[in-house]
Amino acid sequence: MDSSLLLADVVEVRSRFLRSVHLERDYAFPDGYHPTASTYQGLQALVRALDYPADRAMTLIGPYGAGKSAFCVQLARLLEGCTDLPWLQMAEHRNAAMVQRLQRDRRPFLPVLLVGSRRPLAPSLTAALMQSLQHRGHGRLLQRLQAEALRCPVPSSRRMADFC
Repeated sequence: MDSSLLLADVVEVRSRFLRSVHLERDYAFPDGYHPTASTYQGLQALVRALDYPADRAMTLIGPYGAGKSAFCVQLARLLEGCTDLPWLQMAEHRNAAMVQRLQRDRRPFLPVLLVGSRRPLAPSLTAALMQSLQHRGHGRLLQRLQAEALRCPVPSSRRMADFC
């Protein structure tokens, strides 16, 4: 082998692996998601949450780079009603009943993409909800939320939850 050859001459790393996933930035451009064993566990938890709405609170815990944000991007797209997700075909081969349950007889969810910051939760949630409503053409609901925001410019988290 030629000793002047660099690793970069032999190995190519796709650009999607060179940076971390960001929910707000990457939602519109999902790229090549590959489901893992953790993906299937998360989807099974989601199916349980759909069947038992009182148990809808979920937590994803894992080390940096484990794929939590990538999973959330794909999950948000799935729950919004997107069906052209290539990874979903792989999941269907593994557990067809689970995938059918995720797609069966339900209205799409409205993804509200919010990344943590050093800002109070309620105003951040309000801004993210307004952005989601605007991008998905929910004009009447957006107008109600804007009127609510004018009436109460610094809403409490409880008030925002009640509005939703």
